[in-house]
Amino acid sequence: MDLTECLYRVLEAKLAAENTPYVGQATRVEVMTLSETFEVDQKYQDKIFAAIVRHRAKVPKITLDPKFLTPMDDDEQKEIV
Repeated sequence: MDLTECLYRVLEAKLAAENTPYVGQATRVEVMTLSETFEVDQKYQDKIFAAIVRHRAKVPKITLDPKFLTPMDDDEQKEIV
């Protein structure tokens, strides 16, 4: 994944997290390499945030049968862990 896509995905998750009372709107993004640390300029963050808002998909309302969840037995749970 290139840096632009990575920043988009990170800021997309950050924007989604702002819907909780525990995440504020202030955002500071730093990119670290093995030898240096860079701060992503606010105007570029704003550009990415604007792209996220423009392309944000609306989740459709879906009605599911209450039986869509099926209990797992102990053996199935152990396989996952």
